Amino acid sequence: FQVEEPKLLVKIKGPDTVIVGEPATQMVTISNPGTGVAQNVVLEAIIPKGLEHAKGRELTIGVGSLGPGESRSIRIALAAVGGGDHIVLVKANGAANLKQRAASSIKVIAPSLDVAINGPSLRYINRRGKYEITVSNSGGASSDNVRVYHELPEGFKFIKASNGGKADSSGRG
Repeated sequence: FQVEEPKLLVKIKGPDTVIVGEPATQMVTISNPGTGVAQNVVLEAIIPKGLEHAKGRELTIGVGSLGPGESRSIRIALAAVGGGDHIVLVKANGAANLKQRAASSIKVIAPSLDVAINGPSLRYINRRGKYEITVSNSGGASSDNVRVYHELPEGFKFIKASNGGKADSSGRG
């Protein structure tokens, strides 16, 4: 007798760290290191909230049959949309109760802007007050083209600002 035994092996590979807005594509390789044909193989992927796929959070991809020693690679195109540590979980299932899992960890770094305003809490009429708005980035990624908008309270008048700051046509923001 010659006994044939199909097996499944799943590996997932992709970037360890990405910045919000960048691709976080994962390559999944499903192989059959066994001696028999692995039939009706299906790949399932669970996409965490900080990553996005065009077809949603739960993907099911039909792989078909894998002969002994055969492997297939499947590209899962993901986009990084939220900061934090995320885990992509993939499962391969086949006929004859074949099951195999793999996971990939991705750290998504994002800017995190903080805004503070400092100045006197009380001003008398017709007295100038100096108010300072500070913007800082405590996140792990840079942030470009940052703009700060502040509406002046009733009774205040904009005089001048540093770093190219200016008032809109109403003079209040």
